[in-house]
Amino acid sequence: MSNESVVQEWNERYPPGTDVLLTNDDGEVEETKTRSIAWLLGSGHSVVSVEGRTGGYLLERIKPLSKKVPKPAAETKPEAMGLHMPDEGNLSKLG
Repeated sequence: MSNESVVQEWNERYPPGTDVLLTNDDGEVEETKTRSIAWLLGSGHSVVSVEGRTGGYLLERIKPLSKKVPKPAAETKPEAMGLHMPDEGNLSKLG
């Protein structure tokens, strides 16, 4: 699965405010919540912001606690948050 697909699937399934487990640098696991949609870094890594931390954390280090797929509110859509998601034709420019 491409990184773009990973981000798209994450954002469809887990809106900001989703309860998650975060694996810290030292391997310790803590419970927190997402505070953003996921996005791609220029390096191509998929990340999301979590409460109590700055920056983005690799989705590989984040595990959603709920298997439910909550319906995101309008304000959690990228456009409503002031974010621009590239058109599929422009995704190749991200890498």
